[in-house]
Amino acid sequence: MELEEEDQESKRIFQKPNGFEESEGNFQEPKKADNDNEDDNVNDNDLKKENIKKKYGENGNVKFTDEEYEKVKTYFPKDYAERIQALDDYIQSKGKKYKDFFATLKTWARKDGYKPPSVSEPKKEQYKEIDTSQLSQEDYGRLMRRQTTIEKLIEEGKLNV
Repeated sequence: MELEEEDQESKRIFQKPNGFEESEGNFQEPKKADNDNEDDNVNDNDLKKENIKKKYGENGNVKFTDEEYEKVKTYFPKDYAERIQALDDYIQSKGKKYKDFFATLKTWARKDGYKPPSVSEPKKEQYKEIDTSQLSQEDYGRLMRRQTTIEKLIEEGKLNV
């Protein structure tokens, strides 16, 4: 009998109050699950698709939101893909990290003497079809050898658009 009483005394029974967990004999509030967002003000549904950055370049080192990517295309309308690839290659080879990829591209462009297209400056018209039948063989030959341009021939009155 004495043995049974000692065994019962040596065994401790911890009764857990509702909503609490036992940790080394102490009661603590339970930890919230990672997906429990009751108290969080940020909801996953509130995140906008525009804020998600997508990877660009062969190696995927350059990241833009859709809005940033459109800005890059507007700022570098003719060669944005080549510039993004050059930055991607540089990051891959050097292991550099950048906070703002668009700012980096603009800085590199300024160092190269690049002038962004002006919003107020109208785009030059592109000639879709030009009738060269009215040109002399000599003028046509100069045009084909790139000794003159269509614009010059129009100015000279040798071509009508």
